[in-house]
Amino acid sequence: MRDVTMIRAPRPALLRTLRLVCVTLACTPCALLAQHQHGAHAQHARGASVAADDSARAARITSAEEVRALLAGEGMGLAKAAELNRLPGPKHVLELADSLKLTPAQRTAMDSLFRQMQRAAQAGGAEIVTAESKLDQLFARTPVDAAQAESLVRGIGMLRADVRWVHLRTHLAAAKLLDARQIETYVRLRGHASHDHGAHHAPE
Repeated sequence: MRDVTMIRAPRPALLRTLRLVCVTLACTPCALLAQHQHGAHAQHARGASVAADDSARAARITSAEEVRALLAGEGMGLAKAAELNRLPGPKHVLELADSLKLTPAQRTAMDSLFRQMQRAAQAGGAEIVTAESKLDQLFARTPVDAAQAESLVRGIGMLRADVRWVHLRTHLAAAKLLDARQIETYVRLRGHASHDHGAHHAPE
């Protein structure tokens, strides 16, 4: 007769331990994911808070509207020297696309040029806002470090010049994408004919 080995049922305490281990293993990835997501959200919130503070401080010495325009990459009249001298800007060219009878290739090239300009202007605008905020913070402290202040002011001047050149060089590039007839139509529709001093910039 064969021996029959009796299998004892696990004790309640052992079962509880096993269940606890299983639950812990199942929940650990979720907990790690939640922790990672919370950290990412917190970092994003801190970045947004810093940007908002920079904007608010910059607005103290410029204006809220200028800060908004800088961050949006808007022209703010920075390319007026080009616009008034028969060198169109891509934004307005696209707005007048039908009247100018742009070809599909011209539309695509002009849209790409506008997007490049906007990205560069937004990046430069953000740097200006940050620098203006630092200038405000610097003068909020006593005594003011004059050497540091001068360096910061000169730096802001260079940043503003860079942003202006972004807009101006884009008008130069846009004019090369149009023919003489389209430029004539653009000047007339934009109402700049009265500013024409006899200079005719034909695309190269």
